[in-house]
Amino acid sequence: MEIICGVKDNFTFKAVDQSSDNLQEGDLVEYQLPDVSVIKLSFLVYSVPLLFFLITIMLISWFLPNHDMIAVLIGIIVMGLTFLLIGWYDGKTNKDEERRLPKIQEKIDS
Repeated sequence: MEIICGVKDNFTFKAVDQSSDNLQEGDLVEYQLPDVSVIKLSFLVYSVPLLFFLITIMLISWFLPNHDMIAVLIGIIVMGLTFLLIGWYDGKTNKDEERRLPKIQEKIDS
């Protein structure tokens, strides 16, 4: 199996069939990816945990000025918990899995 630009040349995934064609396994299809705000998603996944990490370090350093390692360790724990809470919240609010799946538009004749 050859991989070009980090994408496998042969892979499978789930998709919602919105085409009027009779599809068989191995057919080439045109599909549409779900509408997702990349900026919003990136902010939630990267910026929010980072902000909690930095705020935690600043607060602990302010209250315990000579305990830098403790501040960093607690900051890492808070950052990890924030990341897990965001994942839990996303799973709880977006239970409609079909909405996130790619949609098959039509069969491509080869």
